[in-house]
Amino acid sequence: MKRLELDFSDDRAGRRRSVGITALLLVCGLFVVAVQWHRAVDSRSAGLQSASEAAGQAVLPAAAESGQRELLVANEAARALNRPWGELLAALEQAQDSRVQLLVLQPNPRKGEVQLSGEAASFAALAEYLSRLRAQAVLGEVVLNSQRPMEEDGRQALAFTLTAEWAEHPAP
Repeated sequence: MKRLELDFSDDRAGRRRSVGITALLLVCGLFVVAVQWHRAVDSRSAGLQSASEAAGQAVLPAAAESGQRELLVANEAARALNRPWGELLAALEQAQDSRVQLLVLQPNPRKGEVQLSGEAASFAALAEYLSRLRAQAVLGEVVLNSQRPMEEDGRQALAFTLTAEWAEHPAP
C-alpha cells in the first residue's frame, strides 16, 4: 500500500506574514536608529552650548557645521519613518494575485522607492499584477526592471524584479 502524504499548510499566508514581519522589523529598526541619532544630536548641541556659554563666546564654525550635518541626518531618518509604511503593505496586499508570488520587498525610503522581486506563473499574470500595482495611490511609476523564465520542479515560471515610486503622501 502506498503512503499517503497530506500537506494542509497555506504557503501564501506564511509569505504574507513573513513580508509583514520583515516590514515591521525594518520600521522598528529605523525608529531605533532615529531615536539614537536624535539623542546624539541633542547631547552634542547641549554640550556645545554649555561649552560656548562657559567660554563666553559663540560656537565655533566647524562645530556648528558638524551639528548641522547631524541634524540633517536626523531629519532624513525622521522622514524615512514618516513614510506611509502601512499603506504600502496594504497596497501590496490589494494587488496580490494567486498567480504571482512576491518573494523580496526592498524599501528605500531615502529615494522614495520600493523594489519588489518575485515569480509569476506567466507574463499575462505579471502584466495584470503590474497594472494593479499602478492603480495603487501610494505607488507612483511602476517599472519592470527584469524578467527571466525559470523552471523549478518541472513548473514553468517567470522571475521578475520591479521598482515603484513610493509616494510620501499618497493622493486620496
